[in-house]
Amino acid sequence: MTPRLFAAFCALALLTGCDRPLLDQSPPELEVVSPDPSEVLFTPTAMLRVSADALLGVDRVLISGQDATFDPEDETWVGGVNLSIGANQIPLEAIAMDGTARRDTAVLVFAPLAVTSPAADVLPQPRAGLSATPLPTGQTFIAGGITLGAVVLDTGLLLTEAGGEVTAGPEIALRRRRTGHSATPLANGRVLLLGGIASPNATANAFVAEPEVFDPLAGASRRVVTSGDPILRTGHVALRLDRDGRSYVYVLGGQVPGGNGPTVPETIQIAEFREGADVDTLLTLTPTLGGANGLPFPDPTLFVLDAGAEQVLALTAGVDGNASRADRILFAPRDGRYPYGLTLTSAAAPAEARTAAAGLGLGSGLSLLVGGRSTTGTALASLELYATAADRWLTFPPSVTLGTPRWEHAVTRTPSGRILAIGGRSPTGQPLATLDVLSY
Repeated sequence: MTPRLFAAFCALALLTGCDRPLLDQSPPELEVVSPDPSEVLFTPTAMLRVSADALLGVDRVLISGQDATFDPEDETWVGGVNLSIGANQIPLEAIAMDGTARRDTAVLVFAPLAVTSPAADVLPQPRAGLSATPLPTGQTFIAGGITLGAVVLDTGLLLTEAGGEVTAGPEIALRRRRTGHSATPLANGRVLLLGGIASPNATANAFVAEPEVFDPLAGASRRVVTSGDPILRTGHVALRLDRDGRSYVYVLGGQVPGGNGPTVPETIQIAEFREGADVDTLLTLTPTLGGANGLPFPDPTLFVLDAGAEQVLALTAGVDGNASRADRILFAPRDGRYPYGLTLTSAAAPAEARTAAAGLGLGSGLSLLVGGRSTTGTALASLELYATAADRWLTFPPSVTLGTPRWEHAVTRTPSGRILAIGGRSPTGQPLATLDVLSY
């Protein structure tokens, strides 16, 4: 209730001889009017406007502990706030005339992202369906993918950033052709390549059963012996979880071979990775169909939101049918055959339904989702930010987009903090050799 309405209410109460509220007391209502909390902010200061209503009127509103000013023109309470890069949690409090109060928190995201698009090709040849993995050396390991002529590659290469320039090193031979695979960093700085397909189409015989490990110190890839049911997936995501000195790989989403073509499983597969002196082993713990987890995403994006000593909180985003969807997954230790159990809860879905996107965590409670493909097959140039504290996806201004819409690309972060969107497919479906550089 505004001050004017409160005055009218008091006058009416006096005329009727009422000496107590007509209705039960309740805390005020609070709502952020501007700036829009679903949009990324590009300035370090903001004038926060809050609406506050209570039956008996609002006496004060505090923004970040400071008294806000009432603006009678639009009947909002106004206060200035200073923002740091990342997600800013702004305490709000409204105090009614009767002394009741409501506290809330506004989450404003300040991320002045800039996108530049070098004209020259960075990759020696176009690659879509590739992986990009940061190495302890500061370089990025690019692996596999599909190039012009629908040729699936059995090579990798290293990207190096120096003096603001990104260059690609000589090609590195891989053991298998693969695209649509996962690349999982291991505890010793090596990279596990798992799954994918060896031909342009996901036929039953195209799925790659043999994993391999790239060793940056040796500059080469070596084979991995498999034990148990093979993990046959493409377009999936994988997460390494360590427990009691052992490393486990959890594989989610993607597609698996089916009788009439690839199918989207609602299962998870779990394997233990065992390092050996001469050869490594991947021991699959789950049966072929895995265990149900309710994540039917054909080509999801995975973000690690929080990695604690005992638990890991992750987020998967993608398309379920034709709908945008995201889920939080809490991995917690458990006894038995599988080292971690999963607790799945729904999360706010991205504003734009997209699959075959890429992304990474930025820190400060933010995760960046880049490009992808819409449910109608359109290549996307848009970006979105997920704010963990608010469980909300935020959009960027229309001027902040990738220079080239791309899907089936990879995203990585360089030692300078710049974010690279590498390769992928263009709007016409052609593999790309270019990259976009995102920085703030």
